[in-house]
Amino acid sequence: MRLLPVVSASIGLCAAAAGAFAQGVPDYGFEWRTVGDPGNPAAQPEDYLFLDRPIGSVAYEYRLTRTEITNTQWIEFADALVTADPSVNPYDITLGRDIFYGGDHRWFTFEGAEHAAAQMGWLYAARFCNWLHNDKRSDLAAFQGGVYDISTFRVVWDGEWPRWVGDSTPAADAKFWIPNWSELVKGLHWDPNKLGVGEGGYWLFPHSSDVEPIGGLPGTPGAESSAGDYPNAPFWVPVGMYPNAVSPWGLLDGSGGAPEYLGEWIDGQPAMKGTSVGVNTFTPDRLDFITGVVVPDLPFAGIRLASRVPSPGWLGLALASLALRSMRKRRS
Repeated sequence: MRLLPVVSASIGLCAAAAGAFAQGVPDYGFEWRTVGDPGNPAAQPEDYLFLDRPIGSVAYEYRLTRTEITNTQWIEFADALVTADPSVNPYDITLGRDIFYGGDHRWFTFEGAEHAAAQMGWLYAARFCNWLHNDKRSDLAAFQGGVYDISTFRVVWDGEWPRWVGDSTPAADAKFWIPNWSELVKGLHWDPNKLGVGEGGYWLFPHSSDVEPIGGLPGTPGAESSAGDYPNAPFWVPVGMYPNAVSPWGLLDGSGGAPEYLGEWIDGQPAMKGTSVGVNTFTPDRLDFITGVVVPDLPFAGIRLASRVPSPGWLGLALASLALRSMRKRRS
């Protein structure tokens, strides 16, 4: 019986250590889904119309938020940023298309848009990732680097036309980042068991189907997306309102809501994938479709966060092993 306090204390220490290690990548209240099957094959151009290169293969596990970030979630970041950086204009639409500043840390959004996908400029999405990576610190440096070095982004003139330059590659140790094309395509379209157990394939559309999603208001029988040409399409639809239209990894709203930023840039501009509320779904939601390039400081898209998978707690397992060895010594 005297062994019990020792065992209990050891197990408690192990659990605490494992929990502390896992907290290196916090959830921050977001719903996450892990995308596994590392090293999956890429989608090939010969199999998908308009695809110009292999895409979708990712060699590591990672997480994606189940839905896009909402206006309510975005407001916390916007308030923290304008408090830390006096140069940010809180009334600038770039900071958030559907949020408004009322002064004294008061923010508003449209009625019905509270839990709709937030839309912002890509550069603010990058600063959002920096802030999360830096444990939501309140100092200016927390927004300026860690994942993306904001100082690298600037406008240069290419002949008569302005062009953005900057390093959009996330840091190797990033905890959170804007998913690249392959990461988003895999999370929305790759199914390790599409053709049978262990026989993977890519669904053409992001709700585990090769048939385009049916657009309609939430709750409409058969509706699978807020995108599409249907009567009385609203301006905003809360995220997660089509729970049966799910990707193989459990992601929602791959169709509708808002186009989603990609970490990759094309010709000096960030790209985005997906569709908005009320936009026809047929071509824009296909696996191979990128909506287009956008000006990085205008609010043309939203963000679905990518993240490292928290450690399973190898430190806790090591301590558990030590506790077991201690028990054996005492018994002997």
